[in-house]
Amino acid sequence: MVGGSTNHHDAILEALLGLSNAESVYLVARGVFGSVSFPRDRAAVFVPDLHLMSAATARLYRFSFHHDQDGPILREPLMAELCRALAEIRAARTLDVYQLGDMVDLWREARIGRLPDATATTEAILLDNPATREWLATPMKLGVEMVIGNHERVGGGWSLTQVPQYRDVKVALALGGGDVVVTHGDVLDDVQDVLSDRVNKFLARTYGQRMRALSRDVRPALRLRRPADVPARHGIRGGHELLERATAWAQELRRGDPRALRTTQLDAAPSVSVFVIGHTHRARLVVSDQLILMDCGAWSDLCRLEDRRIVPACQLGVIACNAQGAADLRIYQLTPYRRPKRRGRTVQ
Repeated sequence: MVGGSTNHHDAILEALLGLSNAESVYLVARGVFGSVSFPRDRAAVFVPDLHLMSAATARLYRFSFHHDQDGPILREPLMAELCRALAEIRAARTLDVYQLGDMVDLWREARIGRLPDATATTEAILLDNPATREWLATPMKLGVEMVIGNHERVGGGWSLTQVPQYRDVKVALALGGGDVVVTHGDVLDDVQDVLSDRVNKFLARTYGQRMRALSRDVRPALRLRRPADVPARHGIRGGHELLERATAWAQELRRGDPRALRTTQLDAAPSVSVFVIGHTHRARLVVSDQLILMDCGAWSDLCRLEDRRIVPACQLGVIACNAQGAADLRIYQLTPYRRPKRRGRTVQ
């Protein structure tokens, strides 16, 4: 591991620190790896799970992108301001933006059953979430590439890939010559793999609307006030519930195993050193002697910070090379503001 900062990283972090809709910016984790191959002239930003629903459906659940059990959350203006800032950076330097799946939550929408199919449901969701529709759901704005998440594939035939503009969304993408593989994370999840559609529907019906937003521990998160506050190494962990299976998948992909390539929809065997994922809703950077797992967290649920505060999760990952050509991996938490809770009902 080597230290050092990058112009790409400084530009991105300065933009994050300048967001008026973020109460604070925390560094969840940072690691710099000379062994990881990534293009020196570009940066990648990873936006994890949003779990967007239509307004009518979101009101029936105890938490969504816009609210939780403690009241409304101003994630939407934060997302819009973040995307505008990324667009400004992208105009001056090479920046790629990736959405890590579960942008929309067809799983929870299908449970309610208001609309007839995936296309109508996705259209309704995006109409009620204008910032996402403008910036992330329209590739022309930020050149966003997506992978599909497990809440975007529902038993009974619903899938985000049935929506015309998302027909070509894949399970995984290979970056940097294949050393970095981006996927939602459910393909690495043993529990998710064994759950049948029938069991998923039962869980949604029995627990879905009653569930509260969960708090995920991202300590030791470090509050940042300027780019110089970023340490050379921070928050790296040695364990993750998906690490064992992720390592096995990496080995199969490196060998060019046909089943692994078919499942991930990759065209060629990658050299995969890093998996970039969402799915678990708990941001972490995990390093073993065989693999780096960059779990970028979510824009859903809650997270527990170093100062013991519990705040709405709004996390993102960034990869860019430093001056020596080493890949610099960072995960940030942006803390959104809340509106006061109105009596008697949840406001979206």
